[in-house]
Amino acid sequence: MPMNEQIMQKFIEALAESAWRRLRDQVLSTQKFEQFVKLPAGRLMPEKTESGKTGLFDPGTVEDLARDILLLNLSIAIDPVNVKILKAMLGSTGGAGARDIASSCRIPELAARERLSLLQQCGWAVKDYDTGSYHLTPEGTEVVQVLDRAMTSLADKIRKHLPELMGTQEAQP
Repeated sequence: MPMNEQIMQKFIEALAESAWRRLRDQVLSTQKFEQFVKLPAGRLMPEKTESGKTGLFDPGTVEDLARDILLLNLSIAIDPVNVKILKAMLGSTGGAGARDIASSCRIPELAARERLSLLQQCGWAVKDYDTGSYHLTPEGTEVVQVLDRAMTSLADKIRKHLPELMGTQEAQP
């Protein structure tokens, strides 16, 4: 498989894995909530119930569900501020704290924490609760690397062609 195909395949797998993790977490938390609210007064444990009673899954809508979850995750990953946050985590060897991320991205710490929470939900980042630091997941690392390659390629094209197009000067090397 040529290099570009390998990169694309890893990127596709990273997108699918992060979207699957988000969907799985949503289904599991919904099922737990439904069991909790269905408990009769005085009961601490639910009775044995049939699985799949949440009404969340309709086999006829799998493609729609896959599209929605995948594009939602991708839209969060490619948000310009979130890209800065992801890149800040990529450059950090031992993880990065919310305050450090906020400082390096020049955003308020509370905004950084909200964005980090979203990135966690999407499977792009994970928090080490012992240290309070955030790290990229393997999928988050893959997305950042692909975005970096795309941005570098675009920057090269801009340097080469934009000055010519605008008639201001010759192309830069």
